[in-house]
This record gives sequence, C-alpha cells and structure tokens, in this order.
Amino acid sequence: LRNSTKNTNSSPAVSSHKVQPLPQGYKKPCPDRYLIGDSMGKGVHLQTGNSSSFSVTYSGAKIEHITSRVPHIFGRNPPKEIAIMAGTNNIGNTRVHDMIDMYDELTDEIIYFAPNSTITVCGLEQRCDTPELNQDIASFNAGLRNLCSQKQLLYTPSFAEAEPMLSPSRVLGKKGLHLNTDGKSRLRHRILTT
Repeated sequence: LRNSTKNTNSSPAVSSHKVQPLPQGYKKPCPDRYLIGDSMGKGVHLQTGNSSSFSVTYSGAKIEHITSRVPHIFGRNPPKEIAIMAGTNNIGNTRVHDMIDMYDELTDEIIYFAPNSTITVCGLEQRCDTPELNQDIASFNAGLRNLCSQKQLLYTPSFAEAEPMLSPSRVLGKKGLHLNTDGKSRLRHRILTT
C-alpha cells in the first residue's frame, strides 16, 4: 500500500492469478479507457468512436486480489479513464465496512499508478442467485458512493439505484449472477455517461 497508515484487519492481498511475462521488446498498448475488476465486468467494452478500450477482469477475484494486480496492469502510460467493477466475490464473505476499506486501498493504488486518470467506480449489482445478499449489496453501494464523494471519484450506480423498476433478471444471465448482453450494454452506457 502506497503512502498509507491505514491498518485494516484484512489479510494481505495475495493473488492466485499468474501473470505471463510479455515478449521482450513488447510495448503495452495505451487504450483511452480501462475497465478493471472481477468477472462482472467481462465483456463490457468502453470504446467509442475512435477511442480504444481494454478490459482486465479476473474471474473469482476479490477486491484485494485486484489491488495486488494494479502495478502490473497499466505500464508506463496509464489510460485517460479507468472504470472499476469489483466486490462481487467479497459480498457475503467480508463485512461491508471492511469491503469499503479494501476499495479505499484499491483506489489509492490506482491513483498512485495512474494519477492523471479519471476514475469511475461501479456499484455492485443486485443478485438473483443469492437474493439474501442484496441488503448487504445496497449497504455496500451506499458506502461506495460516500467513498467516491470523499475522494472525488465518479460513481456509476447499480441497476437497482439507476433503474429501480428494472427487474434484475432482465439484465442478468440465466444463473442470476453475471450480466447478460442487455446488462453489459446498459452498464457500458451508464459508465460512459457518468
């Protein structure tokens, strides 16, 4: 953790995801926008017109795992805009307060490696597979919105916040966890218009 005196009781970020070395002489592309996070962000492409985008998603990753990957994601030329969608795999296993602290660390790490990038944080989506977690998700999103306000980050609301009359089953896949095609399209629109 960079320049922080916070002491959370969470375990250190250890990722089980292996990074393959890049070929010698390879230069990372510098897209205009990145989406980083867990598998909820998979397939959400943020390019518009002549801009480019890149998604870096880790299936099964928790907030602390994504934090540990930040130094390896951007290279020397961070993008203009970064959207974050993480926490799906923490909810129900980690206290909401601790999740907010982990997100604070994640955003600190991103700010350290991409100080001039505009950062957008996405609220967690309600779930159909385990609806008993939806109250914790709502509490987490409220805390996340507050964190974004304090740190002057952009916040993209979840479907439950932005379109309360929209049934989660309309934007989630058959298993009720990941976004379907319509959900990805709606999320993309919300991120780009935040």
